[in-house]
Amino acid sequence: MMKKRAKNKNIYFVLFSVLLVSLFIVSLSIGPVTISFKDTYAHFFGQYNPVIQLRLMRALMAVITACGLAAAGVILQCLLRNPLADPYVLGISAGSATGAVMAIISGLNMYIFILPVPMFFAFIGAMVSIFVVYRLAVFRGSLSVQNLVLAGIAINALLSSLLLFTIYASRTEAVHGIVWWLLGSFQLFETKVLIFSGSVVFICLLAAVPFLKELNVISLGEDMATYIGVNVEFLKTYFFIISGILTAAVVSSVGMIGFVGLVIPHIARRLFGPDTRYLFGFSILIGAIFLILSDIFCRLIFAPAELPVGVITSLVGAPFFIFVLIKTRNEQ
Repeated sequence: MMKKRAKNKNIYFVLFSVLLVSLFIVSLSIGPVTISFKDTYAHFFGQYNPVIQLRLMRALMAVITACGLAAAGVILQCLLRNPLADPYVLGISAGSATGAVMAIISGLNMYIFILPVPMFFAFIGAMVSIFVVYRLAVFRGSLSVQNLVLAGIAINALLSSLLLFTIYASRTEAVHGIVWWLLGSFQLFETKVLIFSGSVVFICLLAAVPFLKELNVISLGEDMATYIGVNVEFLKTYFFIISGILTAAVVSSVGMIGFVGLVIPHIARRLFGPDTRYLFGFSILIGAIFLILSDIFCRLIFAPAELPVGVITSLVGAPFFIFVLIKTRNEQ
């Protein structure tokens, strides 16, 4: 029976992968300017098309964002044993947003290492938030799950207030860029940004995969995990840092795109069960499909104008999550 279930999950994994690849290809052709599939394929064989190149970068960024946020959501929901946990609950996004807004207001148009100034400061702001939340959550050498949530909420509230004050006090011409960044977008004009985000997310995913079995045990309770020999304190810190870096890499690149890390793991869990080894991969696939569809919709609904993708994810994610909560309550 177990082998049959595993085989069925593998079949679904292949089907979702095929669907993702198909939507990825379609996203290169569909937009305010429709491009034939023939011209799309020709782009990869020497006939350069700048529109396809920009759409290719957008689609890749959508996949990277899904990988980062969905994986971080799975990790945090298992680590905190809280279905409401998501990558933004720990104040990481607020730290990233504060750093980016400060940089946008400064008006500096330069690069630090390979990153534009707003993205660099967004990443640094997120990493500072991770460090502060971690230090506040550690008590007597142990990372407290309850303290982690409370510290995250406190830091998120503090930085959000600072963020609002900064926007209020900023120049008028900077407000549009700030709001656009906060709403989230896959618009990319620098390959370096894509490479940086993709590399960080890929390394973090590789670092997380070998310990997914232990994360399964931790999600059942720390006492049980300790009893069977799992180094709980090390893994709590390890996975918290990984989820934080995943969120920082994504948010600093595309801005605030909500509900992906919260809703997508719930969908995958209801479809394929709580086993983290499957939940991890299916959440990434479903998240990537969702974000590519959202990006296509954003390009088409008000064409040739574009709707920020964070608006779509919130409009879809919030009602769906309310539906899941009501259904779960009725089942209980």
